[in-house]
Amino acid sequence: MPSYSTPIRPRFSPIVIFVYNRSEHTARLLNSLRDCEELTHSEIYVFCDGPKNMQDKLQVDKVREVISDFAKTRDCAVKLRPSNLGLAASIISGVTEVLRNHNSVVVLEDLI
Repeated sequence: MPSYSTPIRPRFSPIVIFVYNRSEHTARLLNSLRDCEELTHSEIYVFCDGPKNMQDKLQVDKVREVISDFAKTRDCAVKLRPSNLGLAASIISGVTEVLRNHNSVVVLEDLI
């Protein structure tokens, strides 16, 4: 039986997170992920849609700060969209992009 110097870790499906303008929800979601031991086995992709208008810009900027803080503690790919695609188009585009390199994904949103 072969001997391995490092343990073989299972690879899980990548986690794809879609966020927009709810910084508190985003922070709770990311904090929950930090507590998950299996997180080290998954790649993380975060897609943040651009603001719809100037009123949303402040909230979107707050979400982007939360994402930036998370990215400092965990390797993840972050895509900050400059304009607003809308929820459906953002999810379809993001999932399609990640599925180009993976067979499956776990999709999360910044919900309660």
